[in-house]
Amino acid sequence: MFAAGCGKNSEKPSSSATPPLQTTATATNVAAAPDLMELSIDLRRWCARNHRVPANFEEFSATAGVDIPPPPAGKKYVIGGNMQINLVAR
Repeated sequence: MFAAGCGKNSEKPSSSATPPLQTTATATNVAAAPDLMELSIDLRRWCARNHRVPANFEEFSATAGVDIPPPPAGKKYVIGGNMQINLVAR
């Protein structure tokens, strides 16, 4: 009877092999989030240093002195009302 239980366990890992692929895809999506979080932190530092909010993302990016990766295709960076950098459709 114990051997039957082992056979069932060996079947489950092969059928559960799909969820790790989904987890990997989710991890890729989560990996993009720290970039926006880091940019938002840089924005807050910029505001503290300059004692004001930049007029737009372009002013921030031109004067921040940080490397800003290009946005994904069809998207652009904007400064949200909550002082966070967001991606929106062009």
